[in-house]
Amino acid sequence: MEQPTYATYWGGFRRASSLSHAAARTGELAWKQPLPAAAAGQVRHLFMWDQSLVVDAPSELLTYSLDGKMVLQKSKAYGSSPVGRDAILYYQDLNNRLTAINQRGETSLTNAYIPESMSNEFPVTLLVPRTDDFVAVVQYLGGPHGPAPQVYAEGVKYGDRVSIWEHEFDGTQALTPLFIPEIGQLVVFPADIVRIDALTGKLISRVPVPVENPVTASADAAGRLYVTGSVKGQPMMIALDLEGKELWRWGLPLSFARWNDTQPTIVGDDATVLAVTSNSIFIRKNESFTLLFESKDAPARFAARLADSSLLVCAGASLYHIAASGEIVYQFDTQDIITAAPVVASNGTVFIATRTELLSIR
Repeated sequence: MEQPTYATYWGGFRRASSLSHAAARTGELAWKQPLPAAAAGQVRHLFMWDQSLVVDAPSELLTYSLDGKMVLQKSKAYGSSPVGRDAILYYQDLNNRLTAINQRGETSLTNAYIPESMSNEFPVTLLVPRTDDFVAVVQYLGGPHGPAPQVYAEGVKYGDRVSIWEHEFDGTQALTPLFIPEIGQLVVFPADIVRIDALTGKLISRVPVPVENPVTASADAAGRLYVTGSVKGQPMMIALDLEGKELWRWGLPLSFARWNDTQPTIVGDDATVLAVTSNSIFIRKNESFTLLFESKDAPARFAARLADSSLLVCAGASLYHIAASGEIVYQFDTQDIITAAPVVASNGTVFIATRTELLSIR
């Protein structure tokens, strides 16, 4: 099954934050560009799309060549996130319809309905484009005088006004939905954990979320979930199998504050698990966790595991490249707070965004 890249799902739809490339190890600035006014202070996500870099701000998307030249700038539905699949980029236009463009900005799909997303009161929290159809999760936010909040999960053929299949759940989502392409499952969290066959729409299972005050969820390629939250007041991570049965749990030492709400648990392709707190990263080895990295000066907001098992960590205005051993390869200091998780091109170049600039590091 195709595996698109998705801005909201840093490191992939499974939110595993495991990237397929290694980063260059020099830590030298290659170039920097000021962000345009429409994106300054608002960049939420970066991701690679073919050989372009996509910059996602709430109401704008921008694409850059790898040498720092802006190629495209498009307005979109506020808060929506673009999706790249092969050479096509999908996004919601200002009318909340689905649009698709190529690298030159030429339109290949326009004015396509996302059946339950009629306005900004119905944000799309997951969009998975496929060859002939797409999967979407939509959250109706509700209102003081309108219906109660609802969560919609649906499969839709491009151009149709009605869905092929649809599920509706009461309330708001406890966690951001996941898509596990390796097994074709959609996972939504309307108070419970609901698994859905993304091809047929069949509801596979529904089990309770195992933690109080859930913070993040991520999945590995086999479909196991890693959910963070608290149990009886203690920060806790719980791993679940495909049937929702607990595999193990780990209580975060209270001295390490809290779970990181901007960076879900990192899961490597080799089943390595990295727990990310507000200021530290722990690695699971031999069925126990040990401290790998701790940020002393600023909260660690974003992290990613690379193909060589090293890490990129963003803390405050600094980017750290950390070897698998925990040794710091380099520390790159910017002049402003880093606002989005870093991405890595196939040639090892690292891209980061601050509130004012887009930077390339080699």
